[in-house]
Amino acid sequence: MAQMKSKTIYCVHCHAEIETRDDLVVSLSFMSLLAYHNACYASALKGCQSFVISDEPINGTASNWLTAVSILLSLVSFICINGYVGAIFLLVPSIRFCSWFMYERHLN
Repeated sequence: MAQMKSKTIYCVHCHAEIETRDDLVVSLSFMSLLAYHNACYASALKGCQSFVISDEPINGTASNWLTAVSILLSLVSFICINGYVGAIFLLVPSIRFCSWFMYERHLN
């Protein structure tokens, strides 16, 4: 079976290609997901863009834990409270899934 050609991901800061998942940092900026190199993300946080990008990467360890907790809270909310509160808790996992779908699945 032929392997699909993966999409090329470019850093929004330096415009160079991001080649590995380890070098990818995804950030939420004004309701859009942006891909950075690790070094570019650090320099963007220190530069004038620090009020534009979030301090915590979407694809980091803390975000993975937050996603798991949000899923648990949404399940509890759907069962005990109501569907609207549970739907609000599903926003974090939805953003994490979008990050994986747009960027991470295309990298090694």
